[in-house]
Parts: sequence; structure tokens; C-alpha cells
Amino acid sequence: IIVDDGSKDATLERVAAFNDPRILVTRHKKNEGVIASFEDAVRLANGDILFFSDQDDVWAADKVDKMLAAFASDESVTIVSTGLSVIDKNGRLVEDATYSNRPPFASGFFRNLYANRFQGSAMAIRRTLVPHVLPFPKHCSFVHDEWIGMRNALIGGRVIHLPEPLLLYRRHGNNDSGSKSIYGKFKKRVEVLLALARYRREKAGLPQIGRAHV
Repeated sequence: IIVDDGSKDATLERVAAFNDPRILVTRHKKNEGVIASFEDAVRLANGDILFFSDQDDVWAADKVDKMLAAFASDESVTIVSTGLSVIDKNGRLVEDATYSNRPPFASGFFRNLYANRFQGSAMAIRRTLVPHVLPFPKHCSFVHDEWIGMRNALIGGRVIHLPEPLLLYRRHGNNDSGSKSIYGKFKKRVEVLLALARYRREKAGLPQIGRAHV
């Protein structure tokens, strides 16, 4: 599933050149942002396991196989995440303070409220989780990966984390995500809590999934 968010370059022509019937493309008439784009991708996907792919990152050749094996090991697993290494715009491995200083992965609610550990392009979700996370909150300073991780923790979804860096995460200075000021971090946490409270009221009838683990 490819969502073209109103691009003005040769994206659609390059995709069409693959001439592959497995590719489904949807296009926004105007730029709607990363959250709306990923939400459309999730709505259009029909697989049992959904992977999030950011266009400028690189996957290890065995990333999909290892993550699918983790899902297959336990049907109660709702999210599988992996470690990552940071690369620059030319694909060279680099040190990045934002990620080298990140706390160890944990799936718990309060730990992720303090510091988000979920990276969208380094995770995949089971389809059963989709009704519990859509629609994604709009006009907020957090994005889909953090929202999915928080919602999953609240409903008792199980997480498996593979520490191996199966994703090369590209940081080139123009990324949509980035570090925030102290005020920005506080604002984001308040927005997360308010969005979760609104969502809980709206989705009060959905059942819990299970118990959360890492």
C-alpha cells in the first residue's frame, strides 16, 4: 500500500514503472500529513500482519522473516518491534544523540508516556489491534507509532521486542520527527493523555485483548 501525500515530484511515475499488480496506490489531492497518510494505509491494508514503511529507511533482508516468526510464536502477540541503527542521507552509519541516548525498550504505558520507545518503521502490528487504534488523533504533536504503543499497553496487548537492528533509520535533517523542547515534551504528554481519554469514551464498547508483556 503506497499513500502519496500530494507529492510534486516523480513519485507516482516511479511507482507505476514497477508495473506490479500487488501495489495499491492512493493519492491525496493535497498534503495531509504523516498521520493521515499512515491512517489511510492502515485502512486500505488487508493482511493479518501490517508493517509500517517510511520511504527513506532501509530494511535488513531478514527483517520481515524474523518479525513474522515472532508473531507466529504466540498468537497473543499484537506488536513486534526491533532495534535500529541510524544512517545519514547517503546511507552511512552514524551516531545520533536522539537515539543513542534513548532508554531501553519497554512497552509499559507510563514508561512510554515519559519517553516513547516505539518507532513506526521498526514495528509491525497484528490486524486485531487495528480497531483499537483507529482513527489516529489529528492535530497533535505525537504520531501514529507512539499512539499505537500507548493504546496497546492500555488494552493489554502483548509486545515482543527484537533488539537486533533490523532497520536502518535515515536521519537527514529534514525528518518529520525530531527532538522537542521541554515545553514541547510536556505539551505532547498532555495531548496524549487527553486523546486517550477522548478515545476511551468513544470506544467504550471494545473488549480488552489480554495482558501486556515485553
